[in-house]
Amino acid sequence: MQHTDKATPDSFVGVAPVSWGLENTDVLTETHAVHWQEEATYEVEPVEGEEGVLARGRVVFEDGVEAVLVVEEPLEQLHTLAGTSKEPYTPTEVVMLKEHKASWRFVVKGGSKRGTDAARHFARIASTMIEAGAAGIFMPGVVTLHSPRFIKVITMDLDQTQNLANLCVHAWHEEGWMATRGLTAFGLPELETPIDEGMNAAYFRLMDIAAGMIAQNKAFPDGSKLSVGPKTYKLADGQEGPRDEQVPFSGTFGVQTIAPFG
Repeated sequence: MQHTDKATPDSFVGVAPVSWGLENTDVLTETHAVHWQEEATYEVEPVEGEEGVLARGRVVFEDGVEAVLVVEEPLEQLHTLAGTSKEPYTPTEVVMLKEHKASWRFVVKGGSKRGTDAARHFARIASTMIEAGAAGIFMPGVVTLHSPRFIKVITMDLDQTQNLANLCVHAWHEEGWMATRGLTAFGLPELETPIDEGMNAAYFRLMDIAAGMIAQNKAFPDGSKLSVGPKTYKLADGQEGPRDEQVPFSGTFGVQTIAPFG
């Protein structure tokens, strides 16, 4: 599977595998208005001479925020990532993945000054795509394919920063460490922690602190003492664990290490 992401590291990027071509923009505009009770215009124009690209366009929100739209050819092996979804795919949805006709990529610029707000705009587009019949949302920056059910559930309350974290941030592990992917889009440093109490404990530790960073829209200072449940951890600037080779731009804005205090 080949997919070129031309967005900057501080951008939220989603790819919706769909059963339609270029003719569905009116349906997307109407679906967005009904589902979110706000106006957002979806528009694309066909292009020629770009390999793999069928059309380019944009989403314009009523508050003036714009997202880039790129309609591309199908991602042939996308269904092989169905197992990465936090909510399982149904057999029918896997068939839809295998048979999708085009890939609608949407990009919302994030960064440290407006990352949380941008993530909410991104989530509304993702949800609109699902409501219109997309077979999931692939997020190249976190190497994860979200199932339709997951998108529907996680976007029900976008005021909850934990939901934004679960949508936009993922975790990977290697050599006794677990680290995040996705905080880079917010303009924030990625987080890493040793797997000292099991995989689940490391994962929830990372996600809890990631949600806190997203809520305040800035990183915690070097040397901060953070409480997660009954335990206290120390956060330090700098990377001790392995580098994220699968997503090279991950950590563009730094890496912070979370270690048991004491």
